Amino acid sequence: MTSDIDAPIAASIDQTAHLDTRRNVFAFGTDIFSWNLGTFIVPVTTILAALAAKLTEDRALVGLVGLAWSAGWALPQLLGARLIHGKPRKLKYVIWSGVVGRQWFLVLALWLLFTGAVSKPLTLLLLIVCVAVFALADGVASVAWFDVLAKTITSRTRTRLFATVTFAATIVALLANGLVVRNIFESPLLPFPLNFGYVILIGWVFIFISFLGITAVREPADPPLSAAVDSHVGFFTQLIIAIRTDLVFRKLLVARLLTAFEVMAAQFYIVFAQDRLKISDAVIGDFSTAYTVGSLIGVLALGSVADKFGSRRVIQGSSFFQFIAPAIAFGTAVLLSTVDKLPWLGLWAMIVVQGINGLVNHSMMLGFLNYTLDVAPTDKRPMYVGTLNLLYGLMGLTPPLGGLLIDVFSRSGSQTTGYAVLFGGVCLTVLVGLWVTSKLPKHGNAEFTPI
Repeated sequence: MTSDIDAPIAASIDQTAHLDTRRNVFAFGTDIFSWNLGTFIVPVTTILAALAAKLTEDRALVGLVGLAWSAGWALPQLLGARLIHGKPRKLKYVIWSGVVGRQWFLVLALWLLFTGAVSKPLTLLLLIVCVAVFALADGVASVAWFDVLAKTITSRTRTRLFATVTFAATIVALLANGLVVRNIFESPLLPFPLNFGYVILIGWVFIFISFLGITAVREPADPPLSAAVDSHVGFFTQLIIAIRTDLVFRKLLVARLLTAFEVMAAQFYIVFAQDRLKISDAVIGDFSTAYTVGSLIGVLALGSVADKFGSRRVIQGSSFFQFIAPAIAFGTAVLLSTVDKLPWLGLWAMIVVQGINGLVNHSMMLGFLNYTLDVAPTDKRPMYVGTLNLLYGLMGLTPPLGGLLIDVFSRSGSQTTGYAVLFGGVCLTVLVGLWVTSKLPKHGNAEFTPI
């Protein structure tokens, strides 16, 4: 991927080539593999959304789970960037955040297993709190994680590493979902909420292993920044200047903002299937499998695109699929509102949508984030990454709005009408974002003028 980066940036990246040690590659590989496996087994848009839907009929409250995850992870990004700004080593911030945040899925699993979710409102509150604290801690750590990754592993190596270990994790997750998760949900010996408790517990085990992997990374120290650059005012002044003067950065932020609107709809794909298609708990496992299969196809396809054509093409390709997913969901909602005797067609359509959702799951790393790591000035890399993720976090505020739209328009028509309005509006917004991605230049384009 460095072939299309301008000379100064390429030279800077090449200087870190010797840092692709076996230890760091193995450590990051363990981290990425286990994290992906754990989150494949317990994805927010299927397992956790379905759990929330079991606990309440208020779709706005169901949307709070997506809000807690997306916004919780992304909103503290600038705080994390400011926290590590000018620090010679950042790994300790990743480790301490993991200590604080990664145990909360264990708390949720044990609650479900030992209390039986006897109080649904209290269980829903605990679900939202656990997801929020988990995501907040990981959000603070993520900027430091990306910075350590960028300075210890070269662009091409991290692309191949991410694609390889994610592919392996997806294969294992596919087997786990087919042989373990589905059997747990189908077992008459494990009724609600024991089935959800055991699945979440399995996911937590792999998330904890991922934490152990990152502790093995060896991080080189950065030279300290000058006092002027390291001041609180200096950090945010530089951010404003970067947004005003860097045309590529502005385009990148607008594209991320518009395409991330798909987050508003993503959590309601399975809820739509539960409400309108009346799927059983066993079929929820099929949705998780579809998500994993989509992820498998996505990491192969997008990894190949990233390796051959660069991260810009990944951004454009994944944005296209982010448009296709709500488009299919919108068509399904419209079809069911007029022809209510074809639920099997709607079921297969929504399984495809869930697969597409899985396909674009890894596009952020291979696309937007890898592009940002390559084009951002080295001393402003956390700032660029944090701002990009912050915008994604703003979109994390939208799932409750999506649930509210469904409730409002369902009162004035059928329940399917509310879903059609949500999916259609998201589809049009992402289409505009897709157009913006076509304006992103290659890394070496003259439009890129880092400050």
